[in-house]
Amino acid sequence: MPPQEGPALAPYNNVFGDWKVIGGLSVFASALPGFDEEWPTFQEDEAACVAKAPDSAERRNSLMNGEHPRSDFPTLPAYPGWPSKPD
Repeated sequence: MPPQEGPALAPYNNVFGDWKVIGGLSVFASALPGFDEEWPTFQEDEAACVAKAPDSAERRNSLMNGEHPRSDFPTLPAYPGWPSKPD
C-alpha cells in the first residue's frame, strides 16, 4: 500500500484490517491476575518513563487531577495526516 498520509484528520476506512484491541495494560491493571506474566518489566518500564518525563512530579499530578482548559494542551495539525476519501 502507499504511505498513509494526507490532509484528513482521521482515516476514512478501517486501517486495522482484522486486528482487534482486546485489552490494555496500565498501572490500573497491575492488580489483575496474570499482569506480571503479561508485563514482567512493568516496574522498570514505569521508572524509566518517570525518569524521562519532561514535567515535574507536581505538574504531572496536577495534569492527572481535575479539569483543565483546552489552552493547556495546544495541538498541531495532524502529521502526516490521513489520505482523503477517494471520490
